[in-house]
Amino acid sequence: MTENFYIKKITHYFNMYDYNGNGVIEASDLLIPAERLTKIRGWGPNSGKTAVYIAGIKQMTIQLIRIADENNDGVISLEEYIKYWVGMAAAFHAGNEQVVTMLQAIALDTGNMLDGNNDGKVTWEEYDQFMRSFRDDMYFDTKAAFAILDLDSNGVISIPEEIIQISQDFLVSDDPTAPGNWIFGPISGTDVTLPAE
Repeated sequence: MTENFYIKKITHYFNMYDYNGNGVIEASDLLIPAERLTKIRGWGPNSGKTAVYIAGIKQMTIQLIRIADENNDGVISLEEYIKYWVGMAAAFHAGNEQVVTMLQAIALDTGNMLDGNNDGKVTWEEYDQFMRSFRDDMYFDTKAAFAILDLDSNGVISIPEEIIQISQDFLVSDDPTAPGNWIFGPISGTDVTLPAE
């Protein structure tokens, strides 16, 4: 059950990033949401914030494709993505220090993407802006999800403490009840769904 859940979760993660829905993750799939986010946040196209953010996303994209694109065709298939994350999860649970450090870096990168004003915490508004940068059909009730992700219920997600836990929950945990499963919203075909109104 848990393996099946984990595969569904990583498939959901893949679908979030496959912006054009063509079945592979390519560079433009990550750049389009990044550009949308800068507009949502009101950053001008020539602003320093936009330049730094887009440069960071480009670097992250290059690294992701370099390490997950097993057949070197310049894009990441769902099969490659699942294989990559299953391997990362196994290494994390085996105590591989390099992978633990890498996952912490990914968590901090995620926190920095969410934290629009760089104050070391993520508000619901910032989280909502980030989620609205993805495909419109992937949007969900971010208030309900944020309430679960706010582990200490103080109204913000702290960086680094909470964001590291949330990211590890999502990226390497096969526990369907882990709060971090909510970072990208409800996961189709699982119990990670929003309660009925």
